[in-house]
Amino acid sequence: MTEFWQAFCEFLSLEWGDLFARLAILTEETAAQMNITAHKTLPEICVYHILDSVSVADQIPDQGCVCDVGTGGGFPGLVLAILRPETEFTLLDATEKKVRAVERTAQDLGLTNVRALCGRAEELGSRAFRDRFDLVVSRAVAPLEILAELCLPLVKSGGAFCAMKGRRAAEERAAAKKILQTLGAKERICRREVLQSSAVLSAISALPADADRALIDAFCAMERHTLVYQKTRPTPQGYPRSFAKIKQANRPKREE
Repeated sequence: MTEFWQAFCEFLSLEWGDLFARLAILTEETAAQMNITAHKTLPEICVYHILDSVSVADQIPDQGCVCDVGTGGGFPGLVLAILRPETEFTLLDATEKKVRAVERTAQDLGLTNVRALCGRAEELGSRAFRDRFDLVVSRAVAPLEILAELCLPLVKSGGAFCAMKGRRAAEERAAAKKILQTLGAKERICRREVLQSSAVLSAISALPADADRALIDAFCAMERHTLVYQKTRPTPQGYPRSFAKIKQANRPKREE
């Protein structure tokens, strides 16, 4: 890891910067062996995964239990578990090889508050994990109207569902309005995550290479949104539906 990226991890957290650096290195090593993420280089992992995950840290309770649905290579769950060591995290994914990779990374980092679990959210939300978590977070898994039905049944009444979204956030919010009401969810936060690359770079105690600067510029120019929904009542009977039914219900209708 170069001096700049070590300093970048320390910029993200003076207390946990070394763990972030180690997480980036471990993820890069795993990504070289298997397809767990589209962003495979250490600089990309630091920015597109770790920095992005830090943006929702203020939504994570200091205690309790959190589920990361569709964790993939472990994001945002591993980052949030580092930042909230007293909170229990379940990192859920339907792909066995990704779950095992996340499990190894958590062990290598010494994260005792992380459990990696292979399973489907719609199945667990119907049985073992129904109405269980204080918060469910998910990033880049599915459109909000589908994601809401996958995630909200896992949330206990009074808990919250946090969706990390991109430039189509407004469109997805509108399309998901009906299912969110059905599932008893009320919008609590809708914010655009704004980062100025100049401010980020000026706060880092090392000079970037041109490629590093360009990478941070590109990330900061992206449109990113955090959507948080409060769950006001238990999940109604009949939800979640099977994934096939969820997809069918949200399939665009053909024009006559």
